[in-house]
Amino acid sequence: MRQLTALVLVAATLPGWAAAADKKPKKGKTPAVPPPSALVAVVGYRVVGPPLGTEEDNVRPFNWSAGTTVVVGVQVQPPYGLVALDKDRSSIALTDSSGKALDSPEIGWSPDFTKERTSAMLDLQAKGLPGADATSVSAKGSLMFTASTGIKTLKVPNVKLETGTVFKLGTVPVTVGDIGDGYGNGPTVEFKGTKAGLSIIKTLRAKDAKGTAVETSWSSTGGFNEEWAMTWTFKTDKKGGVYSLEFDVWDGLRDLNVPIDVKTGMGVGVGAQ
Repeated sequence: MRQLTALVLVAATLPGWAAAADKKPKKGKTPAVPPPSALVAVVGYRVVGPPLGTEEDNVRPFNWSAGTTVVVGVQVQPPYGLVALDKDRSSIALTDSSGKALDSPEIGWSPDFTKERTSAMLDLQAKGLPGADATSVSAKGSLMFTASTGIKTLKVPNVKLETGTVFKLGTVPVTVGDIGDGYGNGPTVEFKGTKAGLSIIKTLRAKDAKGTAVETSWSSTGGFNEEWAMTWTFKTDKKGGVYSLEFDVWDGLRDLNVPIDVKTGMGVGVGAQ
């Protein structure tokens, strides 16, 4: 009789980094900057067995759905940054040490990025479980990131922060959405546009009509398909008004295809020196 097992194992270190580079430039052309490369490592591993009783009982190991998750970290070196992951052009497969393919593999909903966007962490998961005698789980495939070669500043003067105001961020139209009361740190301002247009924003600075700098902080980003919104907190007592905005945006965008070929077992980074 097969014994029910469930475990969670997470490690904070990043052993066994493996390197990947984007497409080589065409012969005869010298790129303005050398192509970026990415380092990949397993940073966490989770296996959760099936629940006990019926679905209504909701008795689950770790209160989590049954399945297997391999968490990977992807890292690039400055001045490059990881801007976004294109899941439609990414793919993954998970197998155990016997070669058994784990059912329903998929890439997690959205990566977590570090502040400077030099690192990203994401889940590679499957609903299937490794065999009872399996000693490791492998993940193979590729992740298509948008990478940046640097940062540029786009200035937008005299923006009236009220719902419905439209301005151009470079060539991209952006609409001011909801103006909220915030949570004690100042009002919140929502900017609405396309995912492609807003995902390039790294930092926002603001000055009021008198030219006084107003501190801002990112609050949230989200949306559905290409309809996207980004919300910032303006640390001031004044709600609304006219501001000059400066957006630092990721520049020199290019595809970075990151091959994934990793293996993990009871320890993170199996086979690493």
